[in-house]
Parts: sequence; C-alpha cells; structure tokens
Amino acid sequence: MNVKKVMTWALPLALVALVTGGCQRGAAHDPERAAGYLSAKLDLDPAQQTRLTDILENHAATHGAHGGERDRMHAEVTGLLRRDRLDPGTVEQTIGEGVDRVAAHFRQAGAVLTEIHSLLTPEQRDKLARLIEKHAGKGRNRHFH
Repeated sequence: MNVKKVMTWALPLALVALVTGGCQRGAAHDPERAAGYLSAKLDLDPAQQTRLTDILENHAATHGAHGGERDRMHAEVTGLLRRDRLDPGTVEQTIGEGVDRVAAHFRQAGAVLTEIHSLLTPEQRDKLARLIEKHAGKGRNRHFH
C-alpha cells in the first residue's frame, strides 16, 4: 500500500480518535459548580438557578454515559492500527460510527442551548454571550458543554 493511500484513511481515522477522546469528563464539568458560577454571573433568580442546575446535571449524566462508547472506539482504533492489513470497509464503518457519535453530541449540545435560551431573559442571554466571547478570547483550550 502506498503512502498516499494510507494517508487517505489514516488521517481521518486519527482525527476521529482525537475527537472522540477530546471531551474527557473532569472537575471543570461539574454541573453544580457551573450552575453556581453562571447563577452569580447572570444574576439568576432561585427558580432559574434550580432549572439551570437540572439542565446541566441532565446533560452531564447523558454526556457521561457516552464514556463507554468512547472507550470502545479507542479500543477499536488501536486494534485497527495493530493489524497487518486493513479492510477499507472496516475503516469506513469505524469512521462512520465516530461521525455519528460526534453528530449526536452536537445535537445534544443544541438541545441544552435551546433549554438555557428559554430559561434566560434577553439581558441574561446577552451577559452569557459576552461571557462566552470573553472565555473564547483568552485562547484557552477549553469549551462549554
């Protein structure tokens, strides 16, 4: 197999492995901590605080449930890399599963955004948008989810 042919499937496969492993759960994704921070920054009332905490906890529970999928995908990718020969169909299936997983994650993030949008007043939405802009402008390798 020539180098160009290998690169046409190896690079997308490596990208899928990177993307599926890039959103590890950690202390930064604590829903109560995030809700407390946002409540203070956005001046949420108690009912909004409770609803925001519920939204973020539900998202964290659903997002955390994907950990097994991520581990399975990593095992499959490393198994493929160790083979002497690869079947293009197997590679394509692995990539497709990774793409489907990422798409589902983005759909879930959209649903969370919709819920949070409906919870906030226009002024609070503007404050949140400014917080995100400020956060993104610091060049940190972090993201909201």
